[in-house]
Amino acid sequence: MARFGTKKAVKTWVRRLGPPDIAVLAWIARNNGRYGAPGDRPPQQPLSELEAKLFLSDERTVCLVAFVENDPVGFLYANELYRRHGDLSHLCLYEIAVAEEYRGSGVGRQLFDALGAHAHQRGISHGFAITHVSNRDAMELFSKVGGHRGADDDVVFAFRF
Repeated sequence: MARFGTKKAVKTWVRRLGPPDIAVLAWIARNNGRYGAPGDRPPQQPLSELEAKLFLSDERTVCLVAFVENDPVGFLYANELYRRHGDLSHLCLYEIAVAEEYRGSGVGRQLFDALGAHAHQRGISHGFAITHVSNRDAMELFSKVGGHRGADDDVVFAFRF
């Protein structure tokens, strides 16, 4: 496991994907294994062209990608969720991943900072992410960027419809 901030920082740029970026989104899906432990993240079937356009044009879905030159070395995606009370919108950080060879170089932090800038532009002040205690990289990153555990006994149920 790479320790955050232990590698030399690399020249990385982050941008939000939009409808013209279907090929980038498909590349990330097909190269899914690059962003996880060996055998942990098999290649994924990319979305159809129509589905990808819908995903990338949805104002309440943000897909950010970190690049070194033209190489996508990390990504995240989050969804703006409406609530029935308090602030209308919160951000759910659904997925964040950094290529193994770039972990510890600040890419995850850059992605998270870009998500924060997006949230501020949208007037969103709160967000959340769900992970496993055993996912040490996520636990460390979320702590370093100011996240805190709401409760030690939180449970997540998954459903198939």
